[in-house]
Amino acid sequence: MCGGDGGGAVAVVTGTAGVSALCDALVMNDQLKTLSLAYCQIDAGGGDAMSKLLGSPDTRLRTLNLSGNPLYNPGIIALAEGLVKNRGSLTSLNIAHTEFGHGGTNDLSGVKMLAAALKLSDHLTACNASGNLIGNDGCQLLVSALAGATHIRELEVTAIGIDKPIYEMLLTFLTANQPEPKKKKLKKKPKQELKFGGGGKSSGKGSGRTGTVFATSAGSGSARLSATLAAAAKTNALPSPSAAAASAALAKQSAANNNGSAASAKDSKSGPAPAGGSGQAVGSGTPNSSAPSPATPVAPSPNAVAAGTGGGGGGGSTNPSPSPKQ
Repeated sequence: MCGGDGGGAVAVVTGTAGVSALCDALVMNDQLKTLSLAYCQIDAGGGDAMSKLLGSPDTRLRTLNLSGNPLYNPGIIALAEGLVKNRGSLTSLNIAHTEFGHGGTNDLSGVKMLAAALKLSDHLTACNASGNLIGNDGCQLLVSALAGATHIRELEVTAIGIDKPIYEMLLTFLTANQPEPKKKKLKKKPKQELKFGGGGKSSGKGSGRTGTVFATSAGSGSARLSATLAAAAKTNALPSPSAAAASAALAKQSAANNNGSAASAKDSKSGPAPAGGSGQAVGSGTPNSSAPSPATPVAPSPNAVAAGTGGGGGGGSTNPSPSPKQ
């Protein structure tokens, strides 16, 4: 069975003759990425056809599955030669249960050529050679190949007939070939600007303060302000009132107290109000019988404010008013 990515053709292939015809057709193909010929009754002669395909400069094959075919040592040797000639496209090879290895004999030619191909084919990252009896000597050949083949990250072999120390040595090399996990980069939290509204008005112009907030660790629920915030708070404090403004406020309060004292004296005086008194003023002092004299303005002072708050009519300074005409 063969197939390709991107809508490639699918066909049923059986035997060495069938795979040879297929490889001749695919030798110029640069679109096929995956080829599976598992359990297609391909013998050692099929190894030569596959070697020709892998060695083609036009092939872009990345995954090849030949598991379950009786390739034996001659077929594996021919396949290994094509693997070395490959231009770097093939990354995964499955030759499980292809009956190579010593198989009760001392023939390790297939394992030796496979180990050399794994070491030289720096584009290959995974090889499944399980189900084949390679023994201690064959596993030792693969260990020697892995010592200089850091690109091999996956290699499957059957542990039958292999001593534990040698098998663990193979696992050690495979573990060392694994890539280190990528560390995640922590994203820095952006600084946030914290703005405060105007803290009052002075001379018709508002003032504002800004500071920088630095976020602390997650879940703490706290933040600290930079030193610039404290400095800005000091420089933007509200100015104290001027001396002129204080004097004006004091004079206004004194006038209000004088008016309150005159009103209190008028309410406490007994007897009906005199008639025909237009233009007539009533004060808390004794009225004069002479003609009215112009009033002399008195400048407000802190003492006048204190006298006005005493509540008595006689404490304030009032101007005499002409006596009512009979």
